Amino acid sequence: MSRVARLLRPWLPLAGALLLGLSLVACSTAVKVAEPVNCDASAELLAQGCAAPQQVADGATYEQVLQAGGNDRDALRVCARQAQLLADVIRACNVAIDSHRQAIRRINAQLSGTP
Repeated sequence: MSRVARLLRPWLPLAGALLLGLSLVACSTAVKVAEPVNCDASAELLAQGCAAPQQVADGATYEQVLQAGGNDRDALRVCARQAQLLADVIRACNVAIDSHRQAIRRINAQLSGTP
C-alpha cells in the first residue's frame, strides 16, 4: 500500500459521510408551489344568453307594440346585468392571475438567488 493511501485511509469514512451529508442537503431543497388560480365563472353563468327581441306580428295593436318594446327593454336590462357580472368575474380573475404570476416570480427569484 502506498504512503498516500495509508495517510488517506483513516479519512475515507469521514469523506464519505461528508459527501453523503452534502448530497442530502442538496436534495432537501423544498419548492413551494402556489395553488392554481380558479375563476368563479360557473358554466351556468357562461351559458346564460340574452333574450332575442320579440317579434311584432303584422296587424299588432299599438298596445301590443308597446308591450313588446317594454319586454325587450327589460330583457336588455337583464342582459346588461349579466354582461356586467361576467365582466366583473373576468376582472377579478385577471387580478388573481396577475397576483399568482407575481407569487411565482417571487418564488423563482428566491430559488435563483436574484432580488
